[in-house]
Amino acid sequence: MYELSDYFKIEKLDYPSGITFDDKNNIYILEEKINRIFKGNLISKDYEYIEYFDNGRTKVEVNNPLSIYFKNNLFFLANTHSDTIIVFNDNGHLVINGYYYDDKKVNFDNPYYLAFSEDSLFVNDSNSNIIVQLQISYDEIERLIKKKEPSINLKMLSFFGRGKFNDDVIKKYSNYPIAFDAPNDVRFFSDKNFIGETNTNSVLIFKKKLYPILTNKKFKFDFRINHLAAKIIGIKDENHISVWGNQYINGYDSLINYYLNP
Repeated sequence: MYELSDYFKIEKLDYPSGITFDDKNNIYILEEKINRIFKGNLISKDYEYIEYFDNGRTKVEVNNPLSIYFKNNLFFLANTHSDTIIVFNDNGHLVINGYYYDDKKVNFDNPYYLAFSEDSLFVNDSNSNIIVQLQISYDEIERLIKKKEPSINLKMLSFFGRGKFNDDVIKKYSNYPIAFDAPNDVRFFSDKNFIGETNTNSVLIFKKKLYPILTNKKFKFDFRINHLAAKIIGIKDENHISVWGNQYINGYDSLINYYLNP
């Protein structure tokens, strides 16, 4: 078994918090505590560290990166302590500051993990205690990156939770109108959906899809896994889920595989 540091002949990674791959044999690993991204080519073993993005017009530093995803030739980085999401590729970068609905704009507040479905981006906005569904056009983002636009806000389609919104907004937009407590992860698989909640030490499992667009359908979770500081690591299939958290077993943080009865 190789450690990545041995494979690339580098020092050990410092608190890796996210990983993704592109279509050019590159691996990207977030080093949360030292605010940088390791990029290494799995064929040539060449590597570099990314600490900021600079397109000649704007410069954005990596700041407590927690999750990264590669989709449609774009990288999406949750730049958590800057309360932003950075989208980048070889052509440059673009900052997503937050979102808008009706005539109001809302900035992100400690965005954690991201998920995608069709033409939507889901953001776990942890300090706002919601998961917000945003409309996204990959072609438009690519166009703005090439124009070196500094930042945008995306249109909100719906959200899960209550957050800081008033009752009218909750009634209009929330598909799951109960109070989340620091949601940290969301995953979609087949006909089950999973949401991790840090402060309630649990993973909520839904048997119905959670992302209709403004259908005003409301959802209740079907059952709950109790696990301290629960973070979803992987989903093998709709009945198997791996959860990481500081639920100590023999003195170590635990990774537990759960089997969910269909």
